[in-house]
Amino acid sequence: MRNLLATICSLLVFVACSRPHDEAVANPTPPAPARIAAPADFDGDGISEPVLYRGGVWLSFGSAAGPAGRSLMRTAETSPGCIPVPADYDGDGKTDFAIDCAGAWHIYNADGTYRKGVWTGGVPGDLPVPADYDGDGRADVVVFRAGAWMFYDTASGANTRSVWTGPGGGVTPLPMDYDGDGRADFTIYQKGVWHFYHADGTYYRGLWTGGAAGDVPVPGSYHRRGRDEVVIFRDGGWTFFNLETRAKAGSVWTGATAPPGHSLLPAPLDLDGDGTLELTVYAGGPWHFYKDDGTYLRGISTGGAPNDQPISRRQLP
Repeated sequence: MRNLLATICSLLVFVACSRPHDEAVANPTPPAPARIAAPADFDGDGISEPVLYRGGVWLSFGSAAGPAGRSLMRTAETSPGCIPVPADYDGDGKTDFAIDCAGAWHIYNADGTYRKGVWTGGVPGDLPVPADYDGDGRADVVVFRAGAWMFYDTASGANTRSVWTGPGGGVTPLPMDYDGDGRADFTIYQKGVWHFYHADGTYYRGLWTGGAAGDVPVPGSYHRRGRDEVVIFRDGGWTFFNLETRAKAGSVWTGATAPPGHSLLPAPLDLDGDGTLELTVYAGGPWHFYKDDGTYLRGISTGGAPNDQPISRRQLP
């Protein structure tokens, strides 16, 4: 009888006997969403730190720092033209202190000592866009130059390659992992239209966000979906868009306002280490932190010096 059953099973292997295996292959358990590194995580604990860049000084405003902040380090360059470009350039899981001063990138160690300098040309209009474009866990030194993304080798400083996505007036380059493959993709925001490109620079699709004056694109992982989301900050509100359908997917109102003479600066951070970004808004001195539904979490006072820049995932000059 046992031999007979074995014979029948071998004859019907693709019909009945292998059915449980077929179902397992057809309906595999979906992988857990990839964790995206927390922005402004200078100590590698998976939690963002409220940090301001103030004229060459990096100030932390943690719970024990007090209203004056705690100095994390001071960079040698303090020119008003220097742009903070913090990122994990060595792949150790910690955000590194770095600044771009008219084409000269300066990268520092955690104790403030100098680590590396990279010259990127200093062409007027260059915008720094560091990110992990190849998925190796390290941020690449990249500048956006009149439509081209120029890559530089961190060790040698050589220009290794470039990817062309196209120029245009009022362009803001925004590297983001919109497909969840662990690599930053090329995207640009231009007067309300968000353009998305493939890795070779060919066009993928565009999305209309409304184009209101003062809109600030703030892509990031807000819902732990393993990819960056398309988000616009507009006068205290955060509007989410579905890249596949190109439709508005929801909005969250925080109601933040700025004192006279100051602008609202969105600075999404992962304040609790859960792998998703919280909505935070720097208001020229007060820094407001909100829950995912827009309810108020807490606020801190930073003093509000001119040209303060809250450190988040990406600095916009």
